[in-house]
Amino acid sequence: ATCEASWCELLTQGRQICAASNLAGNLFATGSSGPLGSFVQIWVPDEGPQQWELRSQIEVQEPVTHLCWAHPESGLLLAAGTATGTVLVLEAPRPCALSPKTAPDSMQEEDPGKFFDAEDEEDREWQMKQQLQASQAEICHISFAPPQYGLLLCVACVDGQVMMWEADRELAPNSWCLQAKFKVGKKSPTTGSTSQAGSGMRLTSHGCSSMSWRKFSVGVAPLLAVATQQGVDVWQYVTQLMAWQHVTLLQPEAGPQSCNCVHWAPPLGRPRDQVAACHGNTITIWGLTGDSSAPQTEVLATIPLDTPVWKVEWNLFGTTLGAATEDNQVHLFKPNLAGEYQAVAYVAGVADMDGESEKME
Repeated sequence: ATCEASWCELLTQGRQICAASNLAGNLFATGSSGPLGSFVQIWVPDEGPQQWELRSQIEVQEPVTHLCWAHPESGLLLAAGTATGTVLVLEAPRPCALSPKTAPDSMQEEDPGKFFDAEDEEDREWQMKQQLQASQAEICHISFAPPQYGLLLCVACVDGQVMMWEADRELAPNSWCLQAKFKVGKKSPTTGSTSQAGSGMRLTSHGCSSMSWRKFSVGVAPLLAVATQQGVDVWQYVTQLMAWQHVTLLQPEAGPQSCNCVHWAPPLGRPRDQVAACHGNTITIWGLTGDSSAPQTEVLATIPLDTPVWKVEWNLFGTTLGAATEDNQVHLFKPNLAGEYQAVAYVAGVADMDGESEKME
């Protein structure tokens, strides 16, 4: 297989900490921090190929550690988690907020038919609509639930707290209500968190480091996988109790290990669910079958790499697994006919490229 990589340099205020792209790939958000303060930048594609234009820059009080876009069904909504446990909800300018415009020194009455033009609309800044306090600890991951569950925002902190807020409405929400709260992971001695805001390191001395929702399926209760120091905790929402319950713990074959990242593969009619997580230099893929409240689990594959793996993610069909490593590379794996995962391609980081784009087998 052959993959093509291209890159574009984005100039931000200070050191870039995190980044996120929306589902359509036409909006890109970055979080940065430096001597001039902490900022969240919103980028849109420019006219040239692989060029991006800064559309809006919002100053925030604390460094942003994670960004996440809401599903397009909920409009242009961006959530940001900070190093002090605060969740910021940012929203694009609402078209309905437009008002008639007249010349400031004109004595004529406003013309109801004359509104802001397109250039005025583009100049309007994104706004911070809500601040939610999740914990006093750093936020390590933010994720919106599948849109079929409504506009639900899930936040995980390094102290193990997982909190969920539900919006008052799915489009252009005005308020958020705390729906659920639970704690994962096994707390270790009081050594504090080993993660640092903006370091890119997701390991923690206790609590969680990442989480992933199972995609919506008819007849299956909401499921959430959380990466912890012991492995991957799987939680299920029980409608009768209106609460989340722990259903199983996925651990590597070598025993309990801190997982940096977890991602739940889209089901798409498969006979079993697949969950991938990275720990150290290894990726483990589990299979889950049977009743979701008490699933049977098995290790489907263990993939060793030469350097630590910091992120894993399935493609939209759950057929290819991507892994980002500490040596600035992204590796792609696919199963063969025997179900064994093999490396099919890799993409080297910008620092290892001689040109703007490069093809690699």
